[in-house]
Amino acid sequence: MPTVTMMSLQNLCKQAVLKFGIATDKLPESIIEELKTLEERLYIDFTGLYGYGHENLSIDWTGGMWSFTHSTTLEGPLLKHYEAMRGGHLTTMEIKVGEESHLGLAGGKLFLVPGANVFVECYDFDFEELKVVFHGRFPSVIGEKWYKFKSTFSSSRCGFKLKTEFKISNKVLSRERYWSRLG
Repeated sequence: MPTVTMMSLQNLCKQAVLKFGIATDKLPESIIEELKTLEERLYIDFTGLYGYGHENLSIDWTGGMWSFTHSTTLEGPLLKHYEAMRGGHLTTMEIKVGEESHLGLAGGKLFLVPGANVFVECYDFDFEELKVVFHGRFPSVIGEKWYKFKSTFSSSRCGFKLKTEFKISNKVLSRERYWSRLG
């Protein structure tokens, strides 16, 4: 039988405060300091400019909202081809807590499900292992069925690893990409 691990109530409350921007003025000073430390850690570990091949990804996190700006470093005829294939060379996507975020085909590319029209439903933090986990869905090609996915951003000193898992026809598929921190 699989083991089920549950998040402690304290960690669940910390996530809620950070994700929803709940006021902390009535909390004990020790909790406020701990929340500030966690928020700084999130900001330091997951925001910034990253690169993968000819692609750049700028990530920002403010008040429970993630912002991803995807661009290319290609120039000239290659840029024109890229723009024609991708619909532009600069795309910004936002994921707001408490809302389903429709990221479209650009989200499919970001979350390693190319060609898929992606919706992100929620996200969670794993402070112990320095991870942010996004949960979402995308429709099948004919649009009659929805597939769920889980994308995990794991932070490291020089960048982050993105791993996406989804299930199609009872087969679990997994894709990974390593983004290097730039600058």
